[in-house]
Amino acid sequence: MIRDSRHVVEVAPQPKTNFSIMTSSSLDVSKQSAKNVVAAESSRGRAPEFPGGTVTESKFLNHAEQCLGSGYLSLPNGRSISQDGLRQLRYGRHEVTSASHHGHFEAYNRPGGNIIENTVVEILPD
Repeated sequence: MIRDSRHVVEVAPQPKTNFSIMTSSSLDVSKQSAKNVVAAESSRGRAPEFPGGTVTESKFLNHAEQCLGSGYLSLPNGRSISQDGLRQLRYGRHEVTSASHHGHFEAYNRPGGNIIENTVVEILPD
């Protein structure tokens, strides 16, 4: 689950993303791959952000879990990475406390590779 101090929330990936067709059941890669993604990303810039629309707080968490699939790794900095290392959700302090409450769905070209998709969704109160 993805939680912050105020919410247990869910986000729907937008139709333009490929998140809905990616599942962790199609690849059997260890959680170490997800950890490698974080390490590799720290030395690179991010892909451009694309607007993904809005979603209510009550839907954010469910869709995030669907996007990441089972066995995802939750990190203390507000990031969650799919077991196969190809999908990431960013929902940390910045996303919760900025002027616009939002979350990021991101995709990597390969575990430990580059972020090739960064879709940001605005989170609205229920």
